[in-house]
Amino acid sequence: MGNEEQGHRRRVRYQGTHPKKFGEKYKELAPEKYADTVAKILQKGNTPAGMHIPICVNEILEFLQVKPGQTGLDATLGYGGHTSELLKRLDGKGHLYALDIDPIEIIKTRQRLERMGYGPEILTVKQLNFAEIDQLADEMGPVDFVLADLGVSSMATLDGGRIGIAAQALGIAQGAYEAALEYSKERVQFGRPICQQQSIAFKLADMATKLRAARLLIYSAAALKEEHAPYGMESAMAKQYASEVALEITNDALQIFGGNGYLKGMEVERAYRDAKITTIYEGTNEIQRVVIASHILGRIAKADTPAVRTKHGPETGVRKKLILNDGTAQERVDTLVSNLVKDGYDFTVGIPMDTPIAQAERVVSAGKGIGEKENMKLAEDLAQAAGAAIGSSRPVAETLKYLPLNRYVGMSGQKFKGNLYIACGISGAGQHLKGIKEASTIVAVNIDPNAKIFKNCDYGIVGDVKEILPLLTKALDNGEPKKEAPPMKKIKRATAKKVTQSRKLFLCNGCGFEYDVLLGDPESDVRPGTPFRELPDGWSCPHCGESADQFIEIEV
Repeated sequence: MGNEEQGHRRRVRYQGTHPKKFGEKYKELAPEKYADTVAKILQKGNTPAGMHIPICVNEILEFLQVKPGQTGLDATLGYGGHTSELLKRLDGKGHLYALDIDPIEIIKTRQRLERMGYGPEILTVKQLNFAEIDQLADEMGPVDFVLADLGVSSMATLDGGRIGIAAQALGIAQGAYEAALEYSKERVQFGRPICQQQSIAFKLADMATKLRAARLLIYSAAALKEEHAPYGMESAMAKQYASEVALEITNDALQIFGGNGYLKGMEVERAYRDAKITTIYEGTNEIQRVVIASHILGRIAKADTPAVRTKHGPETGVRKKLILNDGTAQERVDTLVSNLVKDGYDFTVGIPMDTPIAQAERVVSAGKGIGEKENMKLAEDLAQAAGAAIGSSRPVAETLKYLPLNRYVGMSGQKFKGNLYIACGISGAGQHLKGIKEASTIVAVNIDPNAKIFKNCDYGIVGDVKEILPLLTKALDNGEPKKEAPPMKKIKRATAKKVTQSRKLFLCNGCGFEYDVLLGDPESDVRPGTPFRELPDGWSCPHCGESADQFIEIEV
């Protein structure tokens, strides 16, 4: 290939970890093929960088008319020689703000530009997405030019991927359909192939129809993409429909196979599992509907009044959160035991340590903070002294294998609904907390004062389990065998105190009508949340017509 021909081709600059995807962005294509596209972009007054469609850099820079002393924004740092070319044209005067989201690329590019003599006095490099430009607005101030992408947001890059996922779903469904069709011709029941049974024939007809419709939707989106026309809505339609019919078709195919199709290793069994993921990645199908609706209806305007933000409490509900962090280890243990006895716990009775978690009144549970396997003896001794069953977090049973799998507590394991739960060395993962949220009392022992478990417990001791557990065992052990515990009686747990907040009403002197800020006045188009002092001029009582100055303020 001659040098002249090479000069018209665009270099593949970066392959990344997904060569196929990057290949779409950085193809070696002749820029002159896109002359019309370039002309249209420049005519509209946009300032693109040429990331997605190869465009000659010089043409864009000529359009920007960058001059020394100007301030500009380059949102294409790392994509090519744009930044260095802009800095040359600024000629050491003015300032350029450059953005890149890639943490590795940004370091390399900054170092390269510094070696070229462009320091912080003329160049500011920020690790930001162009969509986050508002974070830089105050520092940057007004700019004379902006060099950005072709108007393609990071979300828009999903559009092409959605066509691929739709095609994958179609392939899964096609394979399941063909396998079911072939099987229905071979499987003989009641003296003839089952495909001749009307119910099976109708299933096959529906499957073929859905396949054809999905295929045409995909072809439509792909054709628009090929022509560089907008295809966001069409790709979302194709992905959503193809993935959903793939689920339906694989389900019908498995039904045609009957019990045979459910066997591990059967083609339709795998297709049934594979089809589900196509409804999830590259945007769930719920998101596809949002995309489609936004194209049809436009963006829905936000309400004038801000949304009310609700604060989420602990995952285990309202707890006392008495964290014992001061004093000696013995003093902390004594305080804990004293509080448990006050709450009604009787440690002269107990249950077997192998009692199923779901049926246990008390459980002592060990987490990864217990350390080596020999330290499990500390948890077992405590369980015996407390008259409790033994349990663990998921990693202790599943990864460390200190206990059988049926002993781990959590959302995906055993759920504890009894009274006393003592967590030893458990940090408080969300799935574990969901498994103990119905416990009456949660006690936590952990060396990390910031462990999440402390925000979700009634009593907590900050300390090393190897120091605290022996002390707690000794404090609970009365030296006698435990009596058999009576049938479990649920102990009352902590409840949130109801706080009633006073609020103001405005009472009409004429008729007694009450203006409530929370309700507003819908008849007069006054929105809920409108303060009385901000009522529109001329507003009057909707019942008797008294003016606003005839209202008195009362507190309820």
